[in-house]
Amino acid sequence: MTSAANTSSVGKKRLVAGYVLTVLVALILTFDTVIKVLKLAPAVQGTTQLGYPASAVLRIGLIELVCLALYLCRAHRRWARDC
Repeated sequence: MTSAANTSSVGKKRLVAGYVLTVLVALILTFDTVIKVLKLAPAVQGTTQLGYPASAVLRIGLIELVCLALYLCRAHRRWARDC
């Protein structure tokens, strides 16, 4: 009975760690997407320093927005299944 309780505890810890990492990644991607879509100076400078034209910043931001939405939809489905 003790080993079953330990297994359940470890499973919950992993689940919580997964939720925390998912939220962290989502926040970072959201921040990056917003500064690119709004064409803020740091985003434009960083993109041009990487060798991309400044005109590509908005397109990259929109692609990133679609990827973020897909990531969050998939993560949400996983959360709904685990509950």
